[in-house]
Formats: sequence, structure tokens, C-alpha cells
Amino acid sequence: MTSGWIFLAIGIVLAICDLMFAQFAIRKTRERAALDGIESPSPNATRATAAMIRVGSVVIFLIFAALAFGLIPSASIQPIKLH
Repeated sequence: MTSGWIFLAIGIVLAICDLMFAQFAIRKTRERAALDGIESPSPNATRATAAMIRVGSVVIFLIFAALAFGLIPSASIQPIKLH
């Protein structure tokens, strides 16, 4: 059986990486537009994409946290008990 703490740690790491990826994507899009000497062609699309990635990181964390605490039952995961 795998400990729930491992799944919680995996969820935290994946969420942080996903948030960093969203920040990196926005920064690269802005830098590319600045190098071309034009304004960002569609700033709303860039913001929407980053927002979707950020929401995705929260969803990833919630799924792994639910697995870790036993809200999504699995035979191979020993849930975390805080009592």
C-alpha cells in the first residue's frame, strides 16, 4: 500500500510546476511580442490560456488531495487520517 502522504506531496509538486508553467508561458508571450515590436496580438487569449492552466493546477491538486485523504477510494492507497 502506498501512503497518502506521497500522493499529497505529488499533488503539491505537480500543482506548483503547473503554476510555474503558466507564469512562464505568459512571460514568454509578452517577451516575444516585445521583441517583434508589436503589442500582444490577443492579450485576452493569453490571459485566458494562463487562467485555464492555473485552474488546471488547482484541479490536479484537489484530485491528488482527495486520493490522499481517501475521498476517492482506492485499494492501493492508505488514506491520511488526522485524528
